[in-house]
Formats: sequence, structure tokens, C-alpha cells
Amino acid sequence: MAHNSYYKYTLYPPLRREPAYLRQAVHLARSTGGIASATTVLFRRANITVHVVGDVSGWNQASAGTLLIGDHRDRFEVGPLLAVLGGFPREDIHFIQKPFSKNARLFRSLGSRGEDIPLPVIPQTLAGDRSNVFNRDLWWRMLLRGGLPTAADLRALNMESLDRAARAVSDGRLVSLYPAGGCMDAAKKPWQRGIGRIIKLLSHEARERVQVVLFRFDDFSTLKISRSLRQQERGIRSEPYAVTLRLGAQGSVYDLLGEEAPIDYLSAEEITVRLRQRFVEPFRSTAPVV
Repeated sequence: MAHNSYYKYTLYPPLRREPAYLRQAVHLARSTGGIASATTVLFRRANITVHVVGDVSGWNQASAGTLLIGDHRDRFEVGPLLAVLGGFPREDIHFIQKPFSKNARLFRSLGSRGEDIPLPVIPQTLAGDRSNVFNRDLWWRMLLRGGLPTAADLRALNMESLDRAARAVSDGRLVSLYPAGGCMDAAKKPWQRGIGRIIKLLSHEARERVQVVLFRFDDFSTLKISRSLRQQERGIRSEPYAVTLRLGAQGSVYDLLGEEAPIDYLSAEEITVRLRQRFVEPFRSTAPVV
């Protein structure tokens, strides 16, 4: 992949209209220590509470390498998740995201403190040499025409991000990802193989200590969260609003997959399927009927 093409495609544009609370977050980050801690303060000012159901003691400290694997059906899980992480506090965080997604562009709008948080992955629907172009990413294909990498280039770019994710958790950082690959119900949809590939990249020693945590938010209103954040900008005290984060299976890679499982010999897809089964077991009953 040509160097210029790579950066043209991964340096996603910031938001066109930045709400004032993003500027507040940047200002607060200077005193709180980071974006996650600043989000915790903003949620508190906006009278938004995030209740965590489950044990966080295995990964609430900095340097505890952690893979957070969860649901993305409500589109703005990143907000309340940051509020939880900032309360620990943990600022050593990354989110695996499409570089053109609203959440990734939100991070870029936060300036230097937010630019390194996303790890970009780009779906094959945007490959320049793809024959079938009529899919959910057609608009972005049209916008970025002339700079679209080939399918092989995309595989290389995505593997680089997954390798960075594996190194990050091995070094004690936290990486969060939505394995269904879009704004959809992870308890009902198949998962992409990325999580399996990350685990395959971990050393045996890292598999013993890196924490894998499955999570799912109860349904919440992104509109209410945004409205409350905007109201606190103007000094208006919002009505209390609560969001619930439920934790499912968690533990080391071996805890979740079983030490008897020959992970070295399992494919990335097989590992992903096994983890999805652990996710579906506790969360199937909370999946909304569609």
C-alpha cells in the first residue's frame, strides 16, 4: 500500500459540528489526566449514572491488560464505557473502530489526547477492487474514490491494527472492540474473526494474564445522554438518567477458552465462535426482540 494512500484513508475527518461538551472534555482532560476521566466528570455533571453489574476487580487497574468485548447496538456505548473506565481511572485505552465511524471521528475531534485511542479497521466492502459495491458503505466509497486500497491492502492494514491491539494488551493496556462489526446485536449476529486473530497473536504468557471481559449495556437512549450533556454545558441540571452495564464471562484467555483447548491449533474463526457462545449464554435473555 502506498504510504500516502494509507494515511489518506486512515486519517478520518473530525466531526463537522463539534458540541461544546467535546471542548469541555479537552479542557477537563488537562486536569483529570485524560479523556476517560474527563468523560466521568461530564457524566456526573450531566446527572448520568452508569451502574456496573459484575466484578471489575480483575481489570480496573492500569497495567492490567484487558480485552473488552461487547455490544454496539445503541451506537454510543463508547460514552458510558469511557465514563466507567475514567472512574477507575484507566486512560491506557484503545477502541478498535472503523476510521470513518462517528465515534472514531469524535476521538479525533478531541485533538492529540484522542487521536491515538482508535485502532482503525476497514471492512472489505470498501476495497477498491471489489466487484459488488452496493452495500452499506457505498456513500463512503463515493466520498473516498481515488484513494481506496485494494482488498489485499485492507487485509494488511487490518492485520496491522490487530497486531497493535495484541501488543497493547500484552503491554498492560485495555482494548475494546465490537466483534459483530457494526451497529448490531452481538447476541444475535455472527462475529468477525478479529478477536480470534488477536488471541492467536498473544504469547502463551500473555494468554495466562490478559483479562478477557464480555459486556453488554441494557438498552439506553443516546438522545437523552446527548441532551443531558448539552444541558450541563449551559449549567442546567438534568433529570437523573441511569445506564446499566452488565458484565458476562471474564477471566484470562485460558479461563474463558479452557486450558485444555489447543489454542495454537484452533483457527481464529473457531476461537471467535467459542467466545461468542460465552457471550450469548448470559445475554441471550436480554437481547431485544426484533
